[in-house]
Amino acid sequence: MTWRAFFSAVAALCLIVGVIGCTNGGRVFVDTDASDGFVDTDASDGFVDTDASDGFVDTDASDAGNICAPLAHDCDGDDVIRCNEAGMAWEVLAHCEHGCLDGSCLPCPTDCAGRECGNNGCGGTCPPGCGIHGCCAEDGTCFSNRLKIISYNIGCSCGWTDHAMLGKIADLIVAEQADVVGLQEYWWDYAGTDSPDTIKQLLADRAYPMYGVYEKRFNLNPDVELGQIVLSKHPLHDYGFYRFQGGHTDQDMVQSFLYPLGAASVRVFSVHPQPGKFCDVVGELNQYLDGFSSEMGVLMGDFNALTNDPCFTEITLDFRDCCQESSDATCDYTVDRTVWAGGVNAPPDLGEAIDYVFVRRGTLAPFPRPWTVVNTRASHTINHGIPVSDHFPVITELAFCLPCANCLGTYPDCSAACQAHGSNEGTCGWPESSNFGQCCLCR
Repeated sequence: MTWRAFFSAVAALCLIVGVIGCTNGGRVFVDTDASDGFVDTDASDGFVDTDASDGFVDTDASDAGNICAPLAHDCDGDDVIRCNEAGMAWEVLAHCEHGCLDGSCLPCPTDCAGRECGNNGCGGTCPPGCGIHGCCAEDGTCFSNRLKIISYNIGCSCGWTDHAMLGKIADLIVAEQADVVGLQEYWWDYAGTDSPDTIKQLLADRAYPMYGVYEKRFNLNPDVELGQIVLSKHPLHDYGFYRFQGGHTDQDMVQSFLYPLGAASVRVFSVHPQPGKFCDVVGELNQYLDGFSSEMGVLMGDFNALTNDPCFTEITLDFRDCCQESSDATCDYTVDRTVWAGGVNAPPDLGEAIDYVFVRRGTLAPFPRPWTVVNTRASHTINHGIPVSDHFPVITELAFCLPCANCLGTYPDCSAACQAHGSNEGTCGWPESSNFGQCCLCR
C-alpha cells in the first residue's frame, strides 16, 4: 500500500470513528490527546485546532475529512500527482522521465560538458555551435567544412632557406589560416642555425602550431641538403612517402597522409619532380595515387610541367585542376620572373603555371557530393621585399559536404530542415541561401 492509499484509508476511518488524527496536506484536524503535543482546545466539531503553538493550525472545519488540498500538485516517486477537486484522492497527472520535484517534472539534463556542438542528449544542440561553415565531430568539437591548402616551392637559386624567409612564410600560413601546407625545396644549411623544425617553431611562436614531417631529397654539397615538408593543423595519420625509382628520379618523392575531417578524412599528397622529369615519374606517381583510389584525395606540389604537357592526362583523368575551376586568374602563372631578372619587376608569362593543387574527381564515401573549388589563386606579393623564391605560393580553398549525421548546426536533423524548404534530400555543407540552416545543404 502506498502512503497516499494509507492516508485515504485513514480519512475514511476518521469519518467513522472521529477520534484519531486526520491530515489535510500534512495538517492535523482531530486531536483528543494533548499529551502528544498536538492540542485541540475546541473539540465540539472534532476537526478544529486553534492552538498555533504546535505549528498545526486549522480554524476551518468545512474541510473535515479531506486528505489533500483540492487541485494541489505533489510528487509520488517519478510521477506528478494532483489532488482531485473534492480533496479526497490523489491522481497521477504525468510520469517524469527525468524525475519529479515539488510537483513538477525535472527538465532533461543536457550533456554538453566539454562540447561546443552536437546533440545535447535532449533533442537539441550544444551551444555555441559551429557557425555557418562548421561541422560537428563525434567528440563535440567543431571543424570547418572548408579545407585551405598552400603549396609553395620555397627554394631559389639565389640563396638558401634563411630565418627571415621562413618567418615570412610562417606569416603567410597564419594570415591564410591554412589547414594543410606543402613546402618543396626546403633547403637546410647544416652550418646555419635553422633546421627542418624551424618553420614549426615559427608557427608556434605565432600561436598557430602545426604538425609536420620533413623528408630529405638529396645533398647539394656536404653542408646543405634539400628536402620537402608537409604541415598540418592535425596530427598526420597514416603518413607515408614513396621515392620514385631509377636513376636521376630517385631524388624525387611523393608524401601522403590522412587529414581528419570530423569522422571522415581526406588523403593529402605533396609531390615535386625535378625540372623536365615529370613525364619520367608520372607513371609511378599515378600508380601510387591509384593505391588510394577509394579515398577522397588532394594532390599538390611543384610539378615542373605545364598543363598542356601530354603527361598531365594521366593525372587529370582522376583529378581536377583547381585553377581551371577558379575565377581568379592569378593561378595561371606561378613562376616569379623578378627573381630570374635579378629583382627587376619583369612581366609574367601567363602560360607559366607549374605549381598546382588538384582534387579527386567524383563522389567517394562518406562525401555525398563532389568537392567544390571555392577559390584558387597564386599570391604574387609575398616575394616582394625579400627574394624568397622563384615560385609563387598557390592557395586553394575547397568545400565539401558530409552526411547530416556528422554535421549539426541550427537544425539537428538536416533532412527535416530540407523538407521544410520543399526538398527531400539533405546533406551537410555550405548553405546556398540564408534561408537554409547552418551546415545544411538542400537539393
